[in-house]
Amino acid sequence: MPIDRVSVSLHGETVVLPLSQLRDRPFIVLLGQPGIGKTTALKYEAAQEGGLVETCREVMAGTSKIVGQTAYLDALDEFQSGEDGRNKLLQLAKSITEASISRWRLTCRAEDWRDVADLKAMRSAAADHLITVANLLPLDTDEAIEILVGALARTIRQRSFGRQTPRGDGFP
Repeated sequence: MPIDRVSVSLHGETVVLPLSQLRDRPFIVLLGQPGIGKTTALKYEAAQEGGLVETCREVMAGTSKIVGQTAYLDALDEFQSGEDGRNKLLQLAKSITEASISRWRLTCRAEDWRDVADLKAMRSAAADHLITVANLLPLDTDEAIEILVGALARTIRQRSFGRQTPRGDGFP
């Protein structure tokens, strides 16, 4: 069971919904605090759609295996850190366009996303279509308990049967 609540502005109103409800949107930026689960949520979404997660650095280095399908691009904040971050973002947008990637999902730390400037830089990679910006929300108490119970159950099975058990749910 994915735990992936996000807040997103839709038609001028901020709503909370599962990230999976945004799958029909072609361009998504997933923001969140360090360690909140952006990469985990991205990997889960990629697995649900048969996609491959790559870092923004891989795309820029030309080692990407993504062509013409949905790109799941992780760690924009790590890629654009340092000087000249805006130019790096423009280069990333150009690489996405040149690779004929028609849909993409991008993760970034919330504090490193410069809303208006970064949206403008990525607009060319979205063919001037709407880019949905979603903020990954922290776990609530019930979600945290669900994850801990699942992890405990896996540990008990591993110790009882002396073997590894697959996670399969996209969470630790």
